[in-house]
Amino acid sequence: ERIIDRGEIITANEYQILESLKRETEMRQSSTWDQQVTIVAGQALLVLSLMLLLYLYLRLFRKQYFNSKRIITLLLIMITSMVCITSAVVNYGNASLVYLIPFALIPIITSIFFDTRTGLYTHYITIFLASFLVPYPFEFILLQASIGMVAITSLRDISQRSQLVNSAVIIVITYSLFYLGYELSINGDFLKMNGWMFAFFAVNGILILLVYPFVYVIEQSFGFISNMRLIELSDVNS
Repeated sequence: ERIIDRGEIITANEYQILESLKRETEMRQSSTWDQQVTIVAGQALLVLSLMLLLYLYLRLFRKQYFNSKRIITLLLIMITSMVCITSAVVNYGNASLVYLIPFALIPIITSIFFDTRTGLYTHYITIFLASFLVPYPFEFILLQASIGMVAITSLRDISQRSQLVNSAVIIVITYSLFYLGYELSINGDFLKMNGWMFAFFAVNGILILLVYPFVYVIEQSFGFISNMRLIELSDVNS
């Protein structure tokens, strides 16, 4: 049965129930070694399967990327960094803080240097991996997948700073609308929604503006050329 909904005030009785649930969960988790090995094997299988999908995509459809160690390295760094940041936030902070992480940076940066299809594919692989770590995986995948599509469509050919600002605003609005629709469809009550989530979405939109310094760092580190760099080089003062 339902113990308590997110956002409700915890009473003394409900606290005791939650503590009992915690003890029971910990007892079940302290299972035999064979069960632990099986769980780890299942997790490893899921991760390897997702990475195999990325491998097959690059091998079959983007051979020029597959044969480039720089590109493969950059993609793996972005995926691993986002998953590690998600793990740290979930384990050492509030699970809702994962919505502060600007996952939209992956499709945006990948699209800037490569193409939109690779950007969206890399984004989906990343959020599927990160969804294993969050407490509400369906909500997480729904929001992040929609953000990836919005980021791709709103920044098809980025060449001006204003485009990035407009995209960040659209991403914040999309986050808010999808979260609002999801919570209303699940709870059916405005009062049960976590109001802090909308603040997290706004901060997320601000963090997306980090694309410009990240693009510069990637250009200097990997030797890639973006449209923004080409525009700078076209200036006669350069």
